[in-house]
Amino acid sequence: MRLLRSGPGAAFDRLWLAHLVSAGGSQVTYLAVPLTAALVLGASPAQMGVLGAAEQLPFVVVSLWAGVWADRLPRRALLIADVGRALLVASVPAAAALGLLSIGWLYGAS
Repeated sequence: MRLLRSGPGAAFDRLWLAHLVSAGGSQVTYLAVPLTAALVLGASPAQMGVLGAAEQLPFVVVSLWAGVWADRLPRRALLIADVGRALLVASVPAAAALGLLSIGWLYGAS
């Protein structure tokens, strides 16, 4: 059984699948980063507040301009940006495995 079809709808199928993976990863990250800060790093309430603000900061600062920019870019470039975000988030477990994970790392990755 093929997950993606070939032909005229193939490009949409790939876009839909990429968006599904991206949205799912974002939801996992939205839960996992604060839990990592609280349970693994023992973050204080103030640090948790800063982490929550750091997660929302990109939406507040660049959302209007990013929307205009996204309308002018090919969709493939936007998906490549999602890959960059995925690599940044994947650095969190890698840093934890190497013993380098800190609250600052989580601020940057969120």
